Amino acid sequence: MRKLLDETLEKGMEPIVEAPDGDEQDVLKQIDWVALEKLISDQVGVAIKIVSEIDNVGGYIKWKSQELVDEAGVLKAGLKTLRIAVFNSLTPSEMQQKGYYWCTGHYAFTLASGGSNGISLFTAWYQLEQKKWDYKKEESSD
Repeated sequence: MRKLLDETLEKGMEPIVEAPDGDEQDVLKQIDWVALEKLISDQVGVAIKIVSEIDNVGGYIKWKSQELVDEAGVLKAGLKTLRIAVFNSLTPSEMQQKGYYWCTGHYAFTLASGGSNGISLFTAWYQLEQKKWDYKKEESSD
């Protein structure tokens, strides 16, 4: 497998990542997504609903909220899309080894005129054994 990966990278091709097996999909069920939804909702003032998945490229645990552009107020006219989404996270195997899931969340948006970007909101850790979130809001640099 390593030889195939090296050859793929040498040819400048994207590596092929195997789809997660059933055990890795079960990892998503170990995380209390409803509690994270509440933490995010309390921070941003809008009810958030999360959809989670294991990314086929890299195998990271990813999640995103529903579309929020209608909640953007005066910025709505300048936005094509707006969600709260994961920016960095762990893979299922990393999560199992460490005993926690770690992620950073941000506003992910696409401008009506093109281009996309994000704004950091928080860093969170889900402790598997304790079944609880540690949640740290992004600090203002004022």
